[in-house]
Amino acid sequence: MDKSDNKKKKNKKSRNFILVTAITLIIIAVIFICQMISYSGNTEPSDNAKKDIGSGIDNDSGEQSLSKGMAIYDKNNGTIHDSILVYEIVKNKKTPQMKVVSYYDIDMEKLKIPSKVTYEGKEYTVTSIGNSSFESNTALKDVKISDTIRNIGDNAFYSCSALEKVVFSDGVESIGKGVFGECSELKDIEFGKGLKGIGDESFCDCISLTEITIPGSVESMGKSVFFGCENMVKCTFEDGILAVPPETFTNCYKLKDFVLPESVVSIGNEAFWSCEELKELILPSKLAVCGESAFYSSGIIKLAIRSTLLQPDEKMLEGCDTIKEVIVPESMIDTYKKAYGTKEIKVKSL
Repeated sequence: MDKSDNKKKKNKKSRNFILVTAITLIIIAVIFICQMISYSGNTEPSDNAKKDIGSGIDNDSGEQSLSKGMAIYDKNNGTIHDSILVYEIVKNKKTPQMKVVSYYDIDMEKLKIPSKVTYEGKEYTVTSIGNSSFESNTALKDVKISDTIRNIGDNAFYSCSALEKVVFSDGVESIGKGVFGECSELKDIEFGKGLKGIGDESFCDCISLTEITIPGSVESMGKSVFFGCENMVKCTFEDGILAVPPETFTNCYKLKDFVLPESVVSIGNEAFWSCEELKELILPSKLAVCGESAFYSSGIIKLAIRSTLLQPDEKMLEGCDTIKEVIVPESMIDTYKKAYGTKEIKVKSL
């Protein structure tokens, strides 16, 4: 073989090498571009990523793994969360605090709000539950509130259709408007000893609620707290409560066991509207105000008024067509006879 043949073979090998190298580089470039396009279009964490976060396994995004009581920042959706809840840092506080603002685990049935969360090496106290945090959750059945929680925001658990039981710690001081409104399966509520405020319509239309006790620590209640709790049979107000606000028991058709403590000084308008099973009621000695139509369309037959402070008002018993006896202190007999005394209604002394 002459030199020219060897030269041709060398040139051919050189061209083959260059061609293979070029094709390889093109393939690598195409794969890289496809990966970049796929990544930029994925704004939500993948199912695998979510699973990894919950189980404490590092995932491809580079997030740190979770352990009990640890929260991380999820750059995909801009939230601070652990494997169950989503949090928000409470600003301008002397101590590090977090607020629950939503939930991460959409399938949880039992929940205990934690008292502490560690985030970026710092420990935060969980002090509140934000407005609408769990609204319309369809899985949650059982909730326990930790002792560090002070406030529960408006509509926090509104329309949680599966919720059956809620246990408050003594630390909870206030619950907002409509917090448990339309929780149709809610039947078991245990309040703590520190509760001071209950917002409007907090338990409105809780149709499975049959019995409840309001602690004497409560200083204020909004209107319509138990509006539409149509299966409620018994309600206990502990001594210390000052008022029965307007529409408190409106449309509580089955309420028949209710005792007003001596601490109550006022009853609001339409407070017992349509309480058809409520046959007898004793009004305490400190009562000074009883609003218009307080017993409208109720089933009251006998009303005992122990107070000498309460002056009769024709609108107080407006629409109470079932009443037969009004029993009052001896000193108030003539006053009440003039207001209510008829052939149908007898006014008697205590």
